[in-house]
Parts: sequence; C-alpha cells; structure tokens
Amino acid sequence: MIPGFTSGSAWVGQLAASGWIAVAMLNWMSRNTVIGGIFGRPLVLTNLTVYVVTATTLFKAAALTAFPTAMLVAGAVAAGMAAGYGWLMMRGPVQADAPR
Repeated sequence: MIPGFTSGSAWVGQLAASGWIAVAMLNWMSRNTVIGGIFGRPLVLTNLTVYVVTATTLFKAAALTAFPTAMLVAGAVAAGMAAGYGWLMMRGPVQADAPR
C-alpha cells in the first residue's frame, strides 16, 4: 500500500487504472487509422485530454509534497505527450500516415 492511504481507499487507484486501460484499448483498436487534422479527431482529443489532466494533476500534487522530483518528472513526460497530441491535432495527416 501507499503510505498515508488506508486499505479501503485502493478503489481510487483502481478507478484511475481502469481509465488508463480504457484509453490504451481505444489506442490499440485504432492503431491502423489515419490521425491528424480532422482525421481521428476523437482519438486525438481523448489522448490530449488524458495527458493534460495527468500533467496538471501531477504538477499540483508535486507542489503539495515534500519530495516532488518523481512527480515533476512524470508530469513533464505527460506534458510532453500532451504537447505532441496537441500538435497532432493541429496538423493535417501526411502521406506517410496513410495505411498501406
């Protein structure tokens, strides 16, 4: 268990994990689609939202803890992924993205 959490609060982690598994499944099932611009916009927006919320949550939690290094690193990774999906949403698909 995590220090400071009671055994009855494990459902919070399970709930967060179920959301991540759902997004992973969406990504896996959409792996052969063209994304970028208007193509695959729901998929891109879903991933963008997940990573923006994750980054802001981790940065806020890092500001409230005594040892924020791991949270800041994880938040920076999530912010980088959010920036990547933001860029992907704004650009159009390139020819290399087309399915073969």
